[in-house]
Amino acid sequence: MNRESCPEPALAIEPRLDDRVLAILGGAPGEITFNGIRRALDAHPESLTRSLKRLSREGRVLRHPTGYRLGPHELAPRSGAGPLASYPEPARALVAEVRLPPAEPIPELLGRLAGRWFGQLRWVGTYDRAREPLLVWSRVDGPGQLLLGLRRGHLRVYTEPPPATLGGSARGLEEAARELLWHALGLLSESSGDWSRRPASSPPAAPARRGSN
Repeated sequence: MNRESCPEPALAIEPRLDDRVLAILGGAPGEITFNGIRRALDAHPESLTRSLKRLSREGRVLRHPTGYRLGPHELAPRSGAGPLASYPEPARALVAEVRLPPAEPIPELLGRLAGRWFGQLRWVGTYDRAREPLLVWSRVDGPGQLLLGLRRGHLRVYTEPPPATLGGSARGLEEAARELLWHALGLLSESSGDWSRRPASSPPAAPARRGSN
């Protein structure tokens, strides 16, 4: 069998990867880092690089210094449907919430948390939602994502299980969400004074650091 008759497996599956990238970015519009997309899709870095370049050339994905987002064409209404009708929002579950004093505006509070790694949690990006902007992390030791939002003075943490098409178990996801809330409260309390106290049952804090894209 000669080389010309042998299809390239990577190229054969990449159109499907393009669709999965669009689904991830469209499920919750915002900016997601390269590594955030890679972890969410369990994609090979080289295949994902080619996919994002291809989608960028087509104008379907835009690259920003802080991550990737859908292009204007993908955000436009289609056949009379609302924007992003082809990209349903993933199922999420509220795990816990903590009321915060109205000391500072939401952007400043969220800005202190964005881009940081906490223990086994890795920074993914932001989801733009008018009623509740969300910061997103993934786990090193399992699939699924953790989301942190601030709405009406409450800091909320959610779980987002992995898509069924990717497989994998969401075991430990809720525990990871509580860990994220614990670290977030610790970081905010250190920078905002004595307004926040962590629950006595929470795990010990691990140092937070800024992650790379």
